[in-house]
Amino acid sequence: MLSAEAELEFWERFNSAQIRGSDNRGRLYASLEELMAVQEEEKAEYYRMNDEWWTAGGCGGDDDHAMLGDERSEEDLQASRTFFDGWLRPRLEASLLAAASPLEGLPPIRAMDVGAGVGRVVRGVLGERCALVHLVEASAMWSERSKAYVCASACACTFDVARIEAYLPSLSSYELVWVQGCLQDLTDLDVIQTLTKVRCVRAYAFSSLCPMR
Repeated sequence: MLSAEAELEFWERFNSAQIRGSDNRGRLYASLEELMAVQEEEKAEYYRMNDEWWTAGGCGGDDDHAMLGDERSEEDLQASRTFFDGWLRPRLEASLLAAASPLEGLPPIRAMDVGAGVGRVVRGVLGERCALVHLVEASAMWSERSKAYVCASACACTFDVARIEAYLPSLSSYELVWVQGCLQDLTDLDVIQTLTKVRCVRAYAFSSLCPMR
């Protein structure tokens, strides 16, 4: 860790308009490009450590606590319900109606939850609002556990074990891609790749972005 004087001297060498900062180990980055380059160099090790952390139980405790690290799961889910019902559903249904035959009515909503974990958002939000949810989760352990966790959901559920930045689904099969609380586990370039892939669907939702572990 640099002293306050050394850190000040470091920043004074660069134009104040540049994007720069430090990570939680005190490593300084003179530009966003430098940070992204270091992330790519260290990605394999970072992802290995991240996989080990989730396989060991994540944040620990029960399934909800393991996903969030605190006792605010219901508060978080209520915010997601409000977002879905108040903003997302009207726009999604308008898009579905525009694409449907007048005789068909409103088609069912088919959703993909990427980085689904144990299925907390499916059981608490999407399962009550969609006809089908496909859960994509990188951890085989959490994907298997999610099958029991979401079994009482009102919707049909299917499951895949895959990393979201490398997953190449048939996105045309879904009206909604939901991404919540998992992009912090990716490098910046993999976040960009993931977001770019899901732009082709009718709707996509991103929330709960946190600093990378």
